[in-house]
Amino acid sequence: MVTLSRSLDIPKAERSRNFSETDIISAECSISARTYLYRIFKLKEGCTPTEWREKMAENVAAEDKKQD
Repeated sequence: MVTLSRSLDIPKAERSRNFSETDIISAECSISARTYLYRIFKLKEGCTPTEWREKMAENVAAEDKKQD
């Protein structure tokens, strides 16, 4: 079995098979629980990590469209 701390030594593509991106970010930030990361993130950013990623994707798409 691969533990989260051990998985940080495994290439990203390999890690994604076992853990979510948020689990990996939590471990890299030394936050033991994904729910705690969500709570802190929402307090700081005003949205969940998923909502933030969606907004950033929309911003990138809008910027790409402007450049075309």
